[in-house]
Amino acid sequence: MIFTPDTPLGQEVQRLLLEADAGMTVLEIRRALRLKGKAIEERNLRELLGHVSVFTSLAGDRFCLRGSVRSLDHTSTSRDVRASGEVPTIVNLVTATEEYVVVDLETTGLDPEADRVIQLVAVRYTDGKPHAVLERYLNPAPAVISQSIRQKLGLEQRPDLLDEIEQASSLTDCADAVRAFLGDRPIVAHNGRFDLQFLKAGLGELSNPLVDTLELALLMAPGLGNYQLASVAEHFGVTPEDAREIWHAVQEDSGAEIDVGWLHNAITDACLTAATYRRLLDAWTHDGRPSGAVIRKLLPELCGDTWTGEPVMIESALGTAVGPVPPGPAHPPVLLPPLTQTDVMDMLDRYRVLRGFESRAGQQEMLGYVWRALQDDRYAMIEAPTGTGKTVAYLLPALAHAASTGGRVVISTPLRNLQDQVLDELDALRSSSGVAFQCQVLKGAANYVCLDRLARYIAELGPNAPTEERFVLAYLLALICERPNATIEDLSPWCRFTFPITVHVTGAVSAAVDGCSSLRCRDLGCALPRSAEGARGAHVVVVNHALWLAEPARMPEFQHIIVDEAHALEDAATLAFTREVSRETLLDLLDRLFDRRTQRGAIVRVQAVVPTIEVRDLARQAFAAIERLRVLVPDFGARLAAYLRTRDARID
Repeated sequence: MIFTPDTPLGQEVQRLLLEADAGMTVLEIRRALRLKGKAIEERNLRELLGHVSVFTSLAGDRFCLRGSVRSLDHTSTSRDVRASGEVPTIVNLVTATEEYVVVDLETTGLDPEADRVIQLVAVRYTDGKPHAVLERYLNPAPAVISQSIRQKLGLEQRPDLLDEIEQASSLTDCADAVRAFLGDRPIVAHNGRFDLQFLKAGLGELSNPLVDTLELALLMAPGLGNYQLASVAEHFGVTPEDAREIWHAVQEDSGAEIDVGWLHNAITDACLTAATYRRLLDAWTHDGRPSGAVIRKLLPELCGDTWTGEPVMIESALGTAVGPVPPGPAHPPVLLPPLTQTDVMDMLDRYRVLRGFESRAGQQEMLGYVWRALQDDRYAMIEAPTGTGKTVAYLLPALAHAASTGGRVVISTPLRNLQDQVLDELDALRSSSGVAFQCQVLKGAANYVCLDRLARYIAELGPNAPTEERFVLAYLLALICERPNATIEDLSPWCRFTFPITVHVTGAVSAAVDGCSSLRCRDLGCALPRSAEGARGAHVVVVNHALWLAEPARMPEFQHIIVDEAHALEDAATLAFTREVSRETLLDLLDRLFDRRTQRGAIVRVQAVVPTIEVRDLARQAFAAIERLRVLVPDFGARLAAYLRTRDARID
């Protein structure tokens, strides 16, 4: 396996670091991953963290995401620093529909203090049409253009551009011309906070409103997954010709040309952003989705109105887009007649032809072992080297056995990326066999959104609810309405990083609290009971080791289980039967009682339900006790260790 930031495991490490204000040590990262049912050896984790374009090494063997290094206070007594997230720029949308400037920059790196701008392109819109352009290569001195940046921008093949950059003025030297071109118009950019930081570093403070197209894309295409500019443009049907039309409209005599295959060029990116933004605006203006009306109520600023705290109800949108949980079948359907091992080998051959794979003796041998173990209802322990094709070698006989008997096979893996691999192979096996095998992935309850809790959370928003909280809720609702089976893990990591309150919101609406056990949850269509019903009709149910061990009641009845990567089972069992009491878990508990960032929590809800003088007095006492506990919590570990030492206990 290659350990890079783009892999599912790399994405999970990034999610962990997004939530860690002071960074995390290698040991802490490995432990947090194990708690999520994901294991990685230290050497492999260090290989992953060695990607300096994403991760930054701190003192004490700690790591954080590059660009997230702030003045970290390791002795902070609260996590209120998370409330200092950005206000969504989308509140400026109403100001940027006709008159605005689309900006894109290319830079020497990611740090606006140390790095500099190499190329700036700004396309000015008047009356909703491209009207003028400012395009310049800039001298980034004293910053140096690294070899990797030269390759990324295609400068290695263009020595004339390197000469032009060397002879050019800096952004600071061009400040007057750039400011004059921008005027007081709103700035539109994709991941615009990045561009705005560099503009301010070179031009000084700017008062221009910013509209980040990435935020609008989250609301209008919540299930997209990848929000890079090219992916968003493709999703909304933006073609290279659309970008070329914009460029030629503002710069007919330029020798430069749009090349969508060369995306890391500010000319291409600026025109692609401009075309995509018009499509986003059109989608927003004509939004007829069930979630659209709710988004407008949650974010009235997008329509030029003001948030007043008026209760927002989402049940109607959920009823239209999601619907109640349908009852599942009592057992998986029988789709195949009784099979022999030869029949299953023939299915493997058809799969290989479809995928263009060569025959592998080890894969065939392993498939035979698995098939005979399932047929004879006996145990089998199999070890095979990398490259054998193990996933298909156990998945195909599991599917064939279940589909021919009406039984159910559970596959347990330690890592989410292995679950994704199983699903990918399942699709290929469906295509090659022509059999509609049914599969269901089950995750821990903490991964699912409880729609009852989400509805109550949104309905209880008060007039002081911050814009970023309402934005995250709008995005989450839009995602669920588009993909009813979506989980919290499907939220964009960018959203978690940009709006730290995302962690609080998802924790508050997670199904982990009560497991979506009410009839209302089924009526609203919660994904947790929906996945349980899906599992009843599935030939194969995919889980991770942690779920199997820690939440066995969530598992449907099954006849066989295949444990993949069984060497990770010991660590998974240790974690599944471990209960943690730490600074973080205690602060989470206090936040559930009363979160002073959002002024919400269980105590506030009790006050609202029972508005008596007695309850108000008790609540006041509880608030005071919670604040005292917040002060004491940071010393909890040291005090516990000191106590255990007095009892002659061993402390690892």
